[in-house]
Amino acid sequence: MTNSSPTGSNRIVLLPITLAELEERIKQIIEASLNKLVDLFDGNAGRDDLLTIEEVCAIFKVSKVTIHNWKRTAKLPFFRMPGSKRVYFKRDEVMAVLKRIGTRKNS
Repeated sequence: MTNSSPTGSNRIVLLPITLAELEERIKQIIEASLNKLVDLFDGNAGRDDLLTIEEVCAIFKVSKVTIHNWKRTAKLPFFRMPGSKRVYFKRDEVMAVLKRIGTRKNS
């Protein structure tokens, strides 16, 4: 195990542990990490609440270039799955931006 000391340096602590205990601990750590990822993408609903850039283009009736510009200027929140280059948008955030844009046009 690695522990951080108050000074910020790491030290290795060896504990007597059986192979079965080590396997169980690794399994618990992996399961906890996977649960965090599921919570990140699941939230209140499932995968249906994530939109691809193509779907967002269709909603706003704009090109991918426009969506990339909105991402770059922080007008449209987005995220990437860990280890992936694919960009996703949360449906509720996209709808909030759409509502905001619609409100400006009607003002």
